[in-house]
Amino acid sequence: MTETDKFETGMNIDTTPSSEDLEASEVLAASLPVELKKKELIDLVVARTGVKKRDAKPVVEAMLMVMGEALLEQRSMNLPPFGKVKINNFKEVENGHVFGLRLRQNEQVLNTAIAESAAVALPAGADLPDGASQESQTDGE
Repeated sequence: MTETDKFETGMNIDTTPSSEDLEASEVLAASLPVELKKKELIDLVVARTGVKKRDAKPVVEAMLMVMGEALLEQRSMNLPPFGKVKINNFKEVENGHVFGLRLRQNEQVLNTAIAESAAVALPAGADLPDGASQESQTDGE
């Protein structure tokens, strides 16, 4: 606690976090989603489609480039099942651009896309989502 804090409050308050606060922050940090990186995105596309990584990588990179260019042009995007992207604000900064975006996903379209992707038979040895089994992927054939 700084001298200013002591002066303003008139009290000497201990601001050291308790062990309970630390445990709560660790639980919160563990529950936050991990950032999706390009390598993982490519791996997920390969697993979902069954195409070879060397074929999927240039397509994914080109798609990301086109989406980035559309953002720089401040174009709205309607990309089901991803959703509708609307640019609320745009600012140029020293080493890049900052966008304020609104992403709206239609729950029905998203659920349909998830169900359709689950129906695609994955190649043997492909990583499956938690709780899924290879048998459930191929029963409908």
